[in-house]
Amino acid sequence: MKYLITKTLFSLLLIFSIVSCNNNKKVSRPNNGGTVPFDGKVVTDVTYGSNKDYKGINQDLKLDVYIPPITQINQKFPLMVYIHGGGFITGDKAISANFCKIVSNNGFVSATINYRLGRDGVANEANLCDGDSTNLKYAIYRAVQDTKASFRFLVDNAEKYSIDTNWIFISGPSAGSATSLFTVFMDQASANFYIPGVEDSLGGLDNSSNKLNNDFHIKGIGSMWGALISPDLITPENVVPTIFTHGKMDLVAPFDTDNLYGCSNYPIVYGSLPLYNKIKSLGVPAVMHEDPTGGHGVFDDNFNATNIACFFRSIVNNQIQNGYYKGLVSSCE
Repeated sequence: MKYLITKTLFSLLLIFSIVSCNNNKKVSRPNNGGTVPFDGKVVTDVTYGSNKDYKGINQDLKLDVYIPPITQINQKFPLMVYIHGGGFITGDKAISANFCKIVSNNGFVSATINYRLGRDGVANEANLCDGDSTNLKYAIYRAVQDTKASFRFLVDNAEKYSIDTNWIFISGPSAGSATSLFTVFMDQASANFYIPGVEDSLGGLDNSSNKLNNDFHIKGIGSMWGALISPDLITPENVVPTIFTHGKMDLVAPFDTDNLYGCSNYPIVYGSLPLYNKIKSLGVPAVMHEDPTGGHGVFDDNFNATNIACFFRSIVNNQIQNGYYKGLVSSCE
């Protein structure tokens, strides 16, 4: 992996030490182990759309749905859509099973999606600095297109999956966090500004990957070690309550502000700290979970999913949580 050429020798030595100890330069997920018990219903490999991947090959898009046990007639639950991580080049919805089960055990319908992966110039996680930033931006754009298509599909099938469409949330780690943040905070105009020509090349953000036109409104975000290209994307018109989880020593998506992946050929991005501060500056509740010594991928599914579900529930109950927490300290009240 490449590091910023402007860093001093001392900084380089420090970074290498951190990488060897915490493995925080990899696009990794917490190792949780085991299988979470779940008494609800799981529906797998549901096709929610299709679209061409970065090679121009048409790809069917699938999702899995986790529905809590139904105890009342016509019972409905809030919805969380979970976007897996993997640097926009790897990953699968199957790795999200435990997280989704924990959230559904807390009273939500959880859905996790496969979205189009891959970008020119990057073959695997070992060469993330290869390629160029335009290819990465196109990969993010495709992921947001697919994510929005999945929401339209789930709203269209709300009765089938026992979804209360008044309460819709999104969450994910790493690339899944970035996708979640861009899904809420990037509209077509800002996409066209930051990625010139993308709408002509890939189609619109809000009408691709399926032909459904169902409306939806995301009420909160669970962002885990992700970043945005600018906090200016967050405005009084689109801001929503957000819970952040991030390692302060992250070398992939910065906790504060730095080049993405630590690669000088990629743009400066803004991690959880500046995004948390921007949301708070707009008078909207937010929660931060900082791991002071952690890298890319901190805590475990049980801690993260439980706190995110609790934060989302606080939104539904109109008692939205606030606070800044360091270390393994729960924000769930």
